[in-house]
Amino acid sequence: MEIPLEGTPTTEDTVAHDVAKTRDGRVFQAAAGMEVLGADGARVGQVKAARPPDILVDRALKRDVYVPFEAVQDVRENQIILTIPADQVDSMNWPRPPLLSTEHGV
Repeated sequence: MEIPLEGTPTTEDTVAHDVAKTRDGRVFQAAAGMEVLGADGARVGQVKAARPPDILVDRALKRDVYVPFEAVQDVRENQIILTIPADQVDSMNWPRPPLLSTEHGV
């Protein structure tokens, strides 16, 4: 269930781990599969997972990156719009997940 941008969570049930606030304080729910765009409209990737205080963005031919909630400018339908152009994501030095996972004995 998505929470409207103009609304705010009113019960503990709606305050899920993936509910976040945009830079201007509007509440949104990041869901896996949402498209992530830069401020210039260029595609960055798609949401893989969400956790406070960021969203994990899956990027084609690039390492995934954790984008902080504060870097979200707007949310429109199934799209998250960042405060920066897509080509500046790598220069932000945001955290990245490890290249190899040790969870499965790799």
